[in-house]
Order: sequence, then C-alpha cells, then structure tokens
Amino acid sequence: MARMLSLKSDHHWSEACYDQTSEFIKSILHEENTFIDGFYNTKKHMEGLGLPSVKIDCCVNGCMIYWGEDTNLDSCHLACPHCAHDHDAYNLSHGGKITWFDNHRKFLPANHPFRKNKNWFTKGKTVSESAPPIRTGEDVLQEIESLGLSHV
Repeated sequence: MARMLSLKSDHHWSEACYDQTSEFIKSILHEENTFIDGFYNTKKHMEGLGLPSVKIDCCVNGCMIYWGEDTNLDSCHLACPHCAHDHDAYNLSHGGKITWFDNHRKFLPANHPFRKNKNWFTKGKTVSESAPPIRTGEDVLQEIESLGLSHV
C-alpha cells in the first residue's frame, strides 16, 4: 500500500486513477488476496498502522508550501531564495496562477541557441538578461531572520 501511495504522489495520480489501478490489481490477484481496492480504504488502513497522511498547505496560487502561522509571510511568489529579488514570475491570463515559465533561459550561457529561440518557449521572446548573482547561505539566513522567523 505504501508503494501505491508513493506512485500516486510521484506521478500525480488522481484519486480516481488510484482507485482504478487498485481495482485492476485486485482483479488479477487470487480471490483470497486482501489487496485494498481504493484510495479511501488505503488511507484508512495506513492510519490504522499508525501512518496517517498529513495535509501540507500551500498558498492559493500553489507556489509556496507553508505550515501553520506562516501564512503571513511576504508575497509568496518571492519564495525562491536564489532569485526572489530578481525574478521573472508573472500571472497566467486564465486563473491568475503565478508561473516562472521561461525564467530558466537566463541561466544558460550567453551564446546558447535557446536564448534566441522565439518558438519553443514564450512566443516571440528572446532572452538577453543574465542570471542573478548566487546568494550565500548567510544572505538567505539574514532574510529569513528579517521576516521574524527563527532558525535552529
């Protein structure tokens, strides 16, 4: 069951996909096999074994994981400690979700052909800016402390 849950997570299966896969596996096994045939029953079984699932929240845009009181952090689209202050994130036109699509090209060498490709990435866009300087762990730690978060 743990491997099935791992597959669900690793491959972003929906609950319906998990249920259908479980039902298929159960149907090809011998009748006396006790394979659990659905996501709900699997979660219930795992909880009985002392392995409950824990829901981890993320921001409404799906771009940052947070726990408990952390919901008051700075704008979540600045969550990346490397490029938070020099990002190319933008909102998608349908739904408003924040995306970094095409942000990676500035990390390529200056003469890389992908930087000039106008068809494979954001249509009509070439990239001439360079990557931001690499921040040290000390830089990131100071920023975390400036937000009022403690470290261990």
